[in-house]
Amino acid sequence: MPDANALPSTIVHVHVIVRGVVQGVGFRYAAQRLAKRLGIVGTASNRPDGAVEIHAQGPKGVLDLFLVSLSSEVRAASIASVTKEFSTPTFRYFGFEITHRHTY
Repeated sequence: MPDANALPSTIVHVHVIVRGVVQGVGFRYAAQRLAKRLGIVGTASNRPDGAVEIHAQGPKGVLDLFLVSLSSEVRAASIASVTKEFSTPTFRYFGFEITHRHTY
């Protein structure tokens, strides 16, 4: 894994929907561990449609590394698709939390 400190540092927000076999396999907890290792803040939650939704903020390069690394973090997960939308940060997070609310 590349050094997160050597990646571009512009802070951005990314909204991610991960579809596939991603619930009940520890995916949100693996995302949380990876985010904490990389210094990313945000949330991960299960959606009623079986997907996992992630809101994350951090340096753009580190978020790119986070997204690429997610698939290898949970061997039991089978990711069918990942949609992501980058934007300007608007929320203030104080860590990376597992949430139990559903947002759309």
